[in-house]
Amino acid sequence: MKRILKLTFNEIKHLKWTVLVTALALTLFTASLFAVIFVYADLSGNVFNYFDGEGDDMSFYAKSASAKDVTNELQSGLFVGEADGITRSAVLTAYGGNSVSTETEVVKGDGSVYYESLYCRAVVVTQFYLDAYRKAFDVVSLPKKSGEILLADTIAEKLQVNVDDEITIGERNFTVCGVYDKKLFSSLLDYDYLVSVDENTVFSEVNVSFNKSENMYNAYLTLQKNGVEAELSGFAQAMMDNLSLVNGFLIAIALTIATVNILILYAVFAVILRNRQSYVCRLKIAGAGNGLIFAVYFTIIIVLLALICVAGFFLSKLMVNSIMDACTQAFESPFTAHTDFGVCAVYFAAVGVLLVLLCFFIVRKIDNKAIVSVTRSD
Repeated sequence: MKRILKLTFNEIKHLKWTVLVTALALTLFTASLFAVIFVYADLSGNVFNYFDGEGDDMSFYAKSASAKDVTNELQSGLFVGEADGITRSAVLTAYGGNSVSTETEVVKGDGSVYYESLYCRAVVVTQFYLDAYRKAFDVVSLPKKSGEILLADTIAEKLQVNVDDEITIGERNFTVCGVYDKKLFSSLLDYDYLVSVDENTVFSEVNVSFNKSENMYNAYLTLQKNGVEAELSGFAQAMMDNLSLVNGFLIAIALTIATVNILILYAVFAVILRNRQSYVCRLKIAGAGNGLIFAVYFTIIIVLLALICVAGFFLSKLMVNSIMDACTQAFESPFTAHTDFGVCAVYFAAVGVLLVLLCFFIVRKIDNKAIVSVTRSD
């Protein structure tokens, strides 16, 4: 046993420079990895807070989209737009036979023809919609569920309908939930009619609004993944495109650094065990089994890895602060990132498992032929 301990002590002394250089390199790489992960975790939140701080509702336009396409964000959004056959190229018909077309052909005195269109919109009733129009509840009865329609008095007069009467638009039936004086309430509502539809209705053009930019961004990404054409405002589009690019870049960087770390550990470990086979063989000759040899080398690596992770974590906090300061100056808005020691623990556990497998594999590769060769050389 004394001989085994002596050989082990000599091996550790021989490896001190290799261990030192490896530790410094891996500490820098590991700190960079942690910093990238911390920045990635909070980057989207920083950008969303920046937008929300402006105080405006976040919105985007989409074509050929339904509210069902963004079901997860549905209740926090406002879906208002045009739907073919309901608000455009549509005919409203009362049971009395009176009808109104959304498009009327007008012939000028010179014989030229143009079309006058009603200003009407379809809406999917959501909680955000109800909250957004709450100020108008006291003066007009807005559609509160699918299948209701609010008419301007000019349209109701042409159709000769009142509240609770039913009308048809195409093949759909709608109940008149309210009639309002368009001139009197034009500051609240300027529609000729506002009709509520279900979430399956496809809008030919729709404006989707949210009070939280995160909801807007998630809905925007969902529509894009579903192949729906969606467009943000110019500034928001640039910011969100940049956010997607930066997030993708950070993920790529994190994966690259993690791969480099594992390759460095593998290379150093493999070199130590294979180029120092004489020590391993001497340990075996001295009576050490694979388990003890494994424990000796694995202990060295695990202790080294633990020190690297802890040092890398504290160094990453300095890196993160520098990155956030640069972002704060660039965007003229406070950017923050939170460091979480749990990331360090997860990384340590994952790499530790890989090292266990690696150490076990390499130690087992040193067979009796290597031992005989070392014995002869001695």
